[in-house]
Amino acid sequence: MFPRDNAGSFQVPSTKEGAIKLICEVPSRHLEIYTPHETFLMQTPDGIDPDRTNPNAMWVNAKTHDVGSASPIVASTFITAFEMLPRAGQLDKSARDDVLSLMYAIKETLLQCAHAKDAQQTELLKFQAKRLPQGTQAQAHAYFPVIHNLDGLVTAFLIAARRAVTEICQIPGHFF
Repeated sequence: MFPRDNAGSFQVPSTKEGAIKLICEVPSRHLEIYTPHETFLMQTPDGIDPDRTNPNAMWVNAKTHDVGSASPIVASTFITAFEMLPRAGQLDKSARDDVLSLMYAIKETLLQCAHAKDAQQTELLKFQAKRLPQGTQAQAHAYFPVIHNLDGLVTAFLIAARRAVTEICQIPGHFF
């Protein structure tokens, strides 16, 4: 028996308070652990090294997102699908896994869109906090918003948004 075959244990490398709310299997990929405000990935040694070439392969735990089960994106896409799909009687296990993988991809794509939007929102809040009061005789703004790499952020947002729409449109095909 190799060290990789021993029982695994883990500690979530959390930076925020909150208990684990849900552990979900992403079909053929890994486990995701959700606290209210963070998401973590957990992979087994067999998930990392399926050919068993490394007898000392270890479990991997890593934080993937600063949003968790309290996020409307996470809750209304992947977690809802994870909880409802086992009750979908018309789908066999393979079809459920396909839909769940699709919902996981949609969640990831929507989080990419939100991340691109957050950069703009952060800069807007800085501008509003440093704006000069009305009625001053100033000839210049004390702070003017500059979003670094705006073209890249907008491009990333539009690509992710298009991908999300494409993936969402694939969902009905699994049920009909």
